[in-house]
Amino acid sequence: MKSDEKLAVVEFSKEFANYPAADERKIVEALTWTLIDNPEIENVQLWMDGAKLNEMPVGGMPLDRPLNRSLGINLQLDNETNLSQSNPVTVFFSAATEDGTAYFVPVTRFVPYGSDLVAAAVDELIKGPMKGDGLENAVTQNTVLDGVERSDNGVVTVSIEDDMFDPGRSFPRK
Repeated sequence: MKSDEKLAVVEFSKEFANYPAADERKIVEALTWTLIDNPEIENVQLWMDGAKLNEMPVGGMPLDRPLNRSLGINLQLDNETNLSQSNPVTVFFSAATEDGTAYFVPVTRFVPYGSDLVAAAVDELIKGPMKGDGLENAVTQNTVLDGVERSDNGVVTVSIEDDMFDPGRSFPRK
């Protein structure tokens, strides 16, 4: 890792190129998001056999700039999405293993350029996961975004109405 740039350089042998082309984006997403989970890393660069990769070796996915959170993960695009006029937002939906252990899955969706990204992310969360992807809503479909407030010190407060809790119910903080 080049600490001055917070850049992780991952080098593979030529055997790395033995993957199905259909898995290429998933491989890049998994590597990138796993590494940038470390606060010391902001960008990832892939190399193979001593040379920087400018594209993935099987399907040719461009790697012309360092990989980071702007790459997105588990992209969900609809037929109306125009990437040049959109911004990515990443939301989390719930899932469970066969033994019932719950976990969250990040999903990147695209919202119109110029949207309030916090409000747009909450709206995407309320829309819920796509049918058939095995994910569950993290909030109910009756959730309504009341507003987003930003304080001078950078704190964002999101106000929602959600029918999944009894009115006035408080929750202990851990």
